[in-house]
Amino acid sequence: MRRPLAVFGLAYFLAMLAATRLPATWLLPVVIAVAVLFGLALVFLRKRAHGLAPLLLAACLAAGLLRLGYDAVFVQPMALLDDTRQTATARVVAVEPGYGGDTVHATLQVLALDDDTLPTGFSVEVKGIAQVDLGDVIAIPLRFYAFGNTSTQRYNYGKGHMIAASATGAGQKLGTSDTPLTLVRRLQYAAGANILQRLPTRLASVMAAMAVGDSRFLTDETKEGYRMAGLSHMLVVSGLHLSILCGYLFIFSRRVFHRRRAAAAVCLGFVLLFMAFTGFSPSIVRSGFVYIFVYLAELFRRKSDVYTSMAIAAIVLVTQNPYACTDVGLLLSFTATFGALASGQLAQRLGLTHRERPLVLAGSKAGQLARRAGRGLLLAALTPLCVTVATLPVLVWAGIGLSLLSLPMNILCVPLLSPIVLCGLLMALPPALPVIGLLGVPASLVGGALLALLEWLTALCAGAAWAWIPLGGAFGLVVILVLYALVFAAVKTRRRRLFAAAAVLMLPLAFALSTALSAGVVQVHVATGGASPSLVVTSGGQAVVLYRGRQTAYAVTRILRQTRTGDCALLIDMRRTAESTEYEALYAPRQIVVVEEDLVSGNVYHPFEPVEVSIIRQGDGSIACVDIAGYKIGLVAGSANLEHYSRLNLMLAGAGTVRGDYDALLATGAVPEWMSSDAQLIQADGDAQLWIRPGTSILWKEVSDGFGE
Repeated sequence: MRRPLAVFGLAYFLAMLAATRLPATWLLPVVIAVAVLFGLALVFLRKRAHGLAPLLLAACLAAGLLRLGYDAVFVQPMALLDDTRQTATARVVAVEPGYGGDTVHATLQVLALDDDTLPTGFSVEVKGIAQVDLGDVIAIPLRFYAFGNTSTQRYNYGKGHMIAASATGAGQKLGTSDTPLTLVRRLQYAAGANILQRLPTRLASVMAAMAVGDSRFLTDETKEGYRMAGLSHMLVVSGLHLSILCGYLFIFSRRVFHRRRAAAAVCLGFVLLFMAFTGFSPSIVRSGFVYIFVYLAELFRRKSDVYTSMAIAAIVLVTQNPYACTDVGLLLSFTATFGALASGQLAQRLGLTHRERPLVLAGSKAGQLARRAGRGLLLAALTPLCVTVATLPVLVWAGIGLSLLSLPMNILCVPLLSPIVLCGLLMALPPALPVIGLLGVPASLVGGALLALLEWLTALCAGAAWAWIPLGGAFGLVVILVLYALVFAAVKTRRRRLFAAAAVLMLPLAFALSTALSAGVVQVHVATGGASPSLVVTSGGQAVVLYRGRQTAYAVTRILRQTRTGDCALLIDMRRTAESTEYEALYAPRQIVVVEEDLVSGNVYHPFEPVEVSIIRQGDGSIACVDIAGYKIGLVAGSANLEHYSRLNLMLAGAGTVRGDYDALLATGAVPEWMSSDAQLIQADGDAQLWIRPGTSILWKEVSDGFGE
């Protein structure tokens, strides 16, 4: 076996991915079964024990045991905090802008609690608290609770947050505490602030994310535009960015020191510093480990293996937190790397990496130049194509979808990333630095022009609704894998025509089957973006929008575009003070109801079958009830009392207060204090969807930060 560590690392990663999705009660029997198989393999294989089977079984056993140990040490003690209220002494380790200008979302490291028998030292995210700064030590009253569903739980576990919390009061600053990680993150925030001073806010937010990994100021509109163009990877500092920086630094260092080993040592130190500078994010750690082993091999005059380096990175990332393997960004990072490596091997097989021999026939120079240009274009397109093919299953599994413009956009835009990152690093330098600080002026001009070009291209993609295919879920994943299997069989077997024809017919058949399965389904979408999310109900190309805030306007637009809904039959403005009508141009609704102006006591609307919307006015607020074939969803503006009305199946939390009973509460932010004690908590960190097939089934499909399952 040529790469045993690479095989073990891949098997270990996949086994951990499966182990983190198994219920805890199933895990121990599975580990015992794997241990038995491992023992049998060692007994019966004997001389062949060096083969693949024992290696795979050992990886599965190690993954299962680590998951059990991690749950016992880090996850299960957090259950003691569930449904408790404590005043926590905590250090602020990360800060992001909140829903309003006077609040922030903060990541806190809990140092002490009122009850000293409870665990401490863990991190927790708290949304919508008063302004705090990085490194502040605060005393803040918190309410702790377990995550409401499995998808949100895995997503937060992957970020290292084992418990959820919401603030029940204002915090009090006790002092500051500067840990090494806090100092590094403060340096990163300062670099992002320097960039924000040199460019308009929209361009500066993109530049800060691309150059220094500071994505705090990226808007949902910007993220969606880059996703529609297939360029989301450019907004995250990853291996692509590191390869650009290391490439330039290695060339510069070699010319200065005139030795490859000295240049490798400089680049090795830079990689370590850059990993710390970006907060050891999984995307940069994976590529950072690869470059660390590459430069160590150069220092010790050894040959490095990329697959083994990636395997070591996977083992390290998953061992320190088994749930890190569920992070979609990490999965995309690994699959994209495999795609890039595959493109290099494919280019060698096609002969694209070898120079063409000059033709000796007279008058053949034009043809030779044309062939070289065509070969260069094919070589430039090969890497984005292979990366797209490799990452497509992850995108579909996560419910992100596919952009048909991804390949041409990557060919056009990826070459721009190199000068943009270099300009961004120069702009990140403090302007007060003598001489060097002045370099930020020309860098801002060049970088701003390149970013303006990127913005124009992404705007074109966002306007091309036909280019976006909203693939997702298990059905889409099965279709993609079967299609890949048919294409592989067409290439590797003799029955190429048969398998090629089957692959061509697969897509229209899958589309027809998907259309048939979704016929009659009503989709309920929660559009986040503010303290009070809006609600969008779609079916058969029509939509009903229950509007609760301008901050959700773009989220509603995204939902209508992704569901290909062009007819907004009814829009109900639930706001207590409807001072703007921006939705008229955005959604062009056929009927608009402004509750505070158009209704006295209430009304009932029937926009399309089987949806019915009831509005009830009360003294301090308004209640909206969406009835979909007997399934009732409620949302409130202001304060409302439901005690005299029929019980709701689901209540959508917001900034208002509610009294009454309901079966479940959906919260996209902090869990409100008024939540009914007997209600089930459904928490979503991002958008959430409810699929209702009248008379058949109800299915929750949650999407966290754009990634779902």
